[in-house]
Amino acid sequence: AVTRARRRAGVGIGDVRTVVRGTPGEGYFAGQEAMVVASLLPGVAVIDPAALIGDTYGASAAFGVAVAIVDAATGDRPGVSLVTSVDQDGQVACAVVRPMGRL
Repeated sequence: AVTRARRRAGVGIGDVRTVVRGTPGEGYFAGQEAMVVASLLPGVAVIDPAALIGDTYGASAAFGVAVAIVDAATGDRPGVSLVTSVDQDGQVACAVVRPMGRL
């Protein structure tokens, strides 16, 4: 899902500044998600919204997008954020968040 979303958006690996994890640190598939992100985007900063605001359960992806927007607005590095989401049934998703005027 990460590779497909990035390619469809026309975003290179070097354009990605952050990954906002949709799976809380101890949630289902959190270890696998972290491993995949690290292998596909080595060295890219990873933000865990649950560590900032607590577990958001079904709304985790919406909070992930909000965290990506705030990070883009306050960060000093231009680039794209990827927001991932994995639920307990193993369904995965990835959104590409590109801040306006920052690339």
